[in-house]
Amino acid sequence: MFLLSVIISVPVFFLPFVILNFVAECNEEKIEKVFLNFLLQLKNHTKINNDIIYAFSEVKTMEPLQSYIRKFLVEISSGIKFENAMKNLKDKINNEQIKMFLGNLEYCYLYGGNFSELIEKSYKVINNMMREKARRIEETRSARIVLFILIFLDIVVYMSFIKSNPDNYLIMRKNIIGNMILYWNFISMWILVWISTRVKKLDY
Repeated sequence: MFLLSVIISVPVFFLPFVILNFVAECNEEKIEKVFLNFLLQLKNHTKINNDIIYAFSEVKTMEPLQSYIRKFLVEISSGIKFENAMKNLKDKINNEQIKMFLGNLEYCYLYGGNFSELIEKSYKVINNMMREKARRIEETRSARIVLFILIFLDIVVYMSFIKSNPDNYLIMRKNIIGNMILYWNFISMWILVWISTRVKKLDY
């Protein structure tokens, strides 16, 4: 059944992209979880010394953010301009609010300003945004669970009532309506997978 094989196998070609996207999302979530603490540390250090590079060097946080900061400091110490090192740091982070904050730090560094006040105001804004995101995750969780259950049921129907029963499988293969049922079973499964990814994006 060539067409059925195509329906099942073609989406698998996108699996590497799905895996990369999943890894990127995991890294983003790790950064978000520690970022508010990172901001508090920055604020405390900039109160002692209004020097953002000094504050970055004193902050202790979790991976992968700590590695990004370490790379940023290495670039600064090797003579790379602050704005170029900051651009490289922003390119590693896939969060618009955090990128905006880093852009504000860059502006404050280049044109002067009180880092502690900037960080305190940014903390309030980012904290509110993260609370809103957490609320949306809770709202969409039940919808994603339902979609995953439907995907699981699609697989169970195929394996239990079609694939494991030679008579049913033969009818499905030889009958036009049976073919349509088979095709739709797998097409609907991929549609549900796609819908679940769209629902996930509502969190943002």
